[in-house]
Amino acid sequence: MESMMIGVILENAQGEIVFANDEALRLLGIKQEDQRVFQALREALSESAEGWIPCSIGCGSFTFEALVIPLARGSKFCGRAILLRESRSVSHKAWSLPEAILDAIPDCVYAKDKGHRFLFANRATIRHLGLSTKEELLGKTDFDLQPREIAQQHWNEEEELLCTGREILKREQEVDNPAGEAHGKSWVATIKILLRNDQGEVIGLVGVDRDITKQKLAEEALQESEHEKSLILNALGEQVTYLDRDFRIVWVNTAVLHNFGRPPEYFIGKRCFEVIEGRDGPCPGCAVAKTFESQKPETGEVVSRNGIVWLQKAYPIFDEEGRVARVVEISRNVTEEKRALERIQYLTFHDPLTGCYNRLFFQEELKHLNTPRQLPLSVIMADVNNLKLVNDAFGHRKGDELLQKVARILSSSCRTEDLVVRWGGDEFLVLLPRTPATVAQEIMERIRKRCAEESQRGERHVQISVALGCATKEKDEDLLQVINEAEAQMYRDKFADARIARHLTLLSLEQSLREIPGEMETHCQRLRILARKMGVALGLP
Repeated sequence: MESMMIGVILENAQGEIVFANDEALRLLGIKQEDQRVFQALREALSESAEGWIPCSIGCGSFTFEALVIPLARGSKFCGRAILLRESRSVSHKAWSLPEAILDAIPDCVYAKDKGHRFLFANRATIRHLGLSTKEELLGKTDFDLQPREIAQQHWNEEEELLCTGREILKREQEVDNPAGEAHGKSWVATIKILLRNDQGEVIGLVGVDRDITKQKLAEEALQESEHEKSLILNALGEQVTYLDRDFRIVWVNTAVLHNFGRPPEYFIGKRCFEVIEGRDGPCPGCAVAKTFESQKPETGEVVSRNGIVWLQKAYPIFDEEGRVARVVEISRNVTEEKRALERIQYLTFHDPLTGCYNRLFFQEELKHLNTPRQLPLSVIMADVNNLKLVNDAFGHRKGDELLQKVARILSSSCRTEDLVVRWGGDEFLVLLPRTPATVAQEIMERIRKRCAEESQRGERHVQISVALGCATKEKDEDLLQVINEAEAQMYRDKFADARIARHLTLLSLEQSLREIPGEMETHCQRLRILARKMGVALGLP
């Protein structure tokens, strides 16, 4: 025999319920003892009833049967025991499958006639209105059950639905919670639909109220989170762009709007390379394109058409299938930084006066050039003659100009792969890879010829003259020793031509003095006479 749980209710002689077990409360659809429900049960069970009686009392989803057992002590009536069990006959007319389903739904479901009177309400509606039985609700309106302000609102919207013939009404509304609940406000989504008979005539309406407080709180939290994220991203000086798989812009921060002077709608929905750069495809070096391909964070450098250099960092956003669906791009204008870095790099390896490489660059390049593949490797040492005399006679500006002219002559006399280095104050070194000694000698002659041509073409009082020396490394030997050999030859050349170079410079200086208008010529003649007299007095030939 199949076992069945029995609900037990004990009633004293005065008709008061003194005990009810959990099964009895479950069958009655209540969680704790409720005298109103018990009273309804007593009224349904007459004292003359015999055997198991089918019942459907309270908000329970079950049709159950009740058995009343009088309790007596001797001849004295002490009360009744009421036993409850689930109905053994599912065909009983009080049991309704649709009603049971509606009672199991947590949403409030109800039906009203055209006079706004309740025809039906499920258990959630009964509980929401603070009632115990459906009988307390049926035939009543909202004015009988709720505050007038709320009842009037329901009346108005239902009248609109009934009078206009609209099939459906939807709204979301913030409402006050019943006293004692944790939150003071909650959100309810309401749907009301016209109820028609078989002939299509409107006979009332059906309503469903759903508590959407958690959903609304989640939406508000999400909106607040999105707002905070926007505040953070908009506070950044870097440009932040959110792009989809097709390179279309989804969102940009205020830095983008400020830098381009455009409103958001100018960018949203458009491909970044089209709207910003006017290109047909991704820009060369684009970090976003790299990220879509590699599916990992990437860095790139993009040069725009107006010469601005952008440093980009792209971060992938993955979809549920693990594919890159969108990319966050953070870009920064590094044009000035690049220029400053290039300037620093240039000054690190170049002489600022002549533009030639300096000795630091020579030391760095030596490891690449001092290899068998570069043999024969020739070295030319050059020393600018009479630089000190030019500085003393005409000033350091003229001396700097002399050094710059010599640097240009050396560079123009060599190939692009040759290395021209400012070695010291008035010394230059020329490194000639894969150049035999004969070719190096030709280059020296070319340098001397161009110095002479420049002296004739430029300022005649500043003669351009350089002492030159050359040596060639043809096998595995110390390059510094080769440089020392070239330097020694340069000094021999310098001493051999020193008097001639100095004499020419002095003649040029004298000639320049003669060309100065005024008393300069008379002064020169006077100094010449005095010099002769001094020579005679000293017995000089």
